[in-house]
Amino acid sequence: MAEVLLLNTEIFQDSAVFEKAFADVSDRRKEKILSCRQKKDRLLSLGAGVLLDRALSAYGLREKDMAITAGPYGKPAFSDGKPFAFSLSHSGERALLAVSDSTVGCDIEKIREIDLRIADRFFSESENAYIRTAAGKEEAKRRFFRVWVRKESYLKALGTGIGNLNGNFDTVEKEGKTLPVTVDERAYAFSEYSADGYEAAVCLPAGEECRFHIITLSQAVEI
Repeated sequence: MAEVLLLNTEIFQDSAVFEKAFADVSDRRKEKILSCRQKKDRLLSLGAGVLLDRALSAYGLREKDMAITAGPYGKPAFSDGKPFAFSLSHSGERALLAVSDSTVGCDIEKIREIDLRIADRFFSESENAYIRTAAGKEEAKRRFFRVWVRKESYLKALGTGIGNLNGNFDTVEKEGKTLPVTVDERAYAFSEYSADGYEAAVCLPAGEECRFHIITLSQAVEI
């Protein structure tokens, strides 16, 4: 089972909310937040820390007490491998966290202007056909990001990094049907979230359930 938490980081525009949440995260997360030059990036980084802290609270743990390591391509994990595997992503004003007792990867992207020719370089033939057959530019952009988050969530699940994003594997047919991805005889599947101008995907071993939760202000921070 994978649990997925989604947070609108605009709640941290309120200085009191920001300061309370900031005080509760680890020194490591504080340094990462303060290293961000733009305010929106600081809010996103804080949101990632808050989501991880909330997920850990179910186990009686705190984000500020956990040691985190990074794989060769930057995939984060708890140094002792417990209590769960996790993946973080953020875009626009949204922070996303996926946790699982198995392999998991997630990605979220705000739909925005994009050079659709990028798909020629990174997407498969069927994925490109799916985009080309869209009814209009807005739908083409939505389809582009739908494919993008699938491919990136898959690579994050494997821990191989976005540098390996390419057209060597399909995540969707021309008609839009979801395709599983198989590596070393293990099948991976996708769960999707599409709302409010965002596309998100979670990649996990096929057959595992996935539940999305929208985190509110009161759930994220106690004021």
